[in-house]
Amino acid sequence: MESIHNNLIFMFSNKSEINDIISLVKNGFDTEVFDKLIYSCKGIDKYICENIDNSDSLTKYISVIMDNVLISFIEYRYLPESINLNYIVINNKFRGKGLSSTILRKSLEFLDTE
Repeated sequence: MESIHNNLIFMFSNKSEINDIISLVKNGFDTEVFDKLIYSCKGIDKYICENIDNSDSLTKYISVIMDNVLISFIEYRYLPESINLNYIVINNKFRGKGLSSTILRKSLEFLDTE
């Protein structure tokens, strides 16, 4: 399933994107900050793969693609009474252009259609 807004494609992340996701997160932070993130821990790629493949998982991952490039990655966690934004990362080249509010809004709309 995917949703298109202007030139942004919203879709559930898949296993084939794991390396791109980890790179996107890593490149978004200075090394000393990245080293303190959960996404720098050993095995995070396996953890994400397990959740991506598990339809019963309470964690949902959304990839945002522009021109065949992953430009944003979002992790939502379903809670009993709400949904929690665990993580969002946007490619450095696209920061400061007002995309984050569009990405957040459209990703929630995308989840709502699931």
